[in-house]
Amino acid sequence: MHHCYFDPDQLSDEQRARWDFAIAEYNRILNRNVERQIGRMSDHDKENFLLSFPTFSAGDDPTDENVRQVLRLFYGMSGGAEGDPRSALLARLLDGKPPLRAPPPSTFHRPWYEVIEDDGPFEVTLSDAHFSCAPEDHGEPDPTHSLCIDRCPWLVVRMNDAAQRLFALQQRLNRKARRERDGSAFDWTPTLLGDVLSAYRDGPELVVQHEEWPPYRLRLARRESIGDPDQVSQEATPESLLRTDTVFDTQALRPGLQAPCTEDGTPLRYAWLGWLLEKTR
Repeated sequence: MHHCYFDPDQLSDEQRARWDFAIAEYNRILNRNVERQIGRMSDHDKENFLLSFPTFSAGDDPTDENVRQVLRLFYGMSGGAEGDPRSALLARLLDGKPPLRAPPPSTFHRPWYEVIEDDGPFEVTLSDAHFSCAPEDHGEPDPTHSLCIDRCPWLVVRMNDAAQRLFALQQRLNRKARRERDGSAFDWTPTLLGDVLSAYRDGPELVVQHEEWPPYRLRLARRESIGDPDQVSQEATPESLLRTDTVFDTQALRPGLQAPCTEDGTPLRYAWLGWLLEKTR
């Protein structure tokens, strides 16, 4: 179910007065974002992109206009149609706030304006860590690391030794994946789990960047949650991690877990290490 950012039938006087301007500004920004995205795509990217939309395919000669139509369709389906209350950008313009110079990162598929405008820091979850060798302009392979922060892809600019070890361990875990009827399973061996927890004890830190926004620091910090003492007092085991597909999932791994015990079994606060995203100073 899509989130709505305003109710068209309950606009304030100020919002109604801004409506025409907001719609015009929204269309200008949409066009800018579409053209920016097209400008970043190679001919190969455009070909692959249009394969999922055969109605718009131009055979062996994909054109920018084909891609443009698909991107506009995509924006419309995801809350980007003109006047759509699912548009966070339009809601922002109606509230009199200026647009950002580029689209912000997303957090669980919603625009994340706070990470750009607020001081932070921000508690985040990590997933989908990748390592690839992308060719540079001069033709040499360039190792590129990326990961998803709150399900949004960010590029890793640099990282310390402990973080590099986590990426290497992620590759080991990927090789141990197997398909089962109810989804993928991962063979966490005691050795692999021990190596991952050892990397966490050494304090992994990364500098990450989303598109043209400035770099951010990604580090571990103390997090607190409320839970059942029978569950949170247990350490992670290979069996408990069967469905955990990433070594960056600190909630499943619970590195540095500290769980005070209660005798009556009531919920309690427990501390663990989680990921924190903050602006670089």
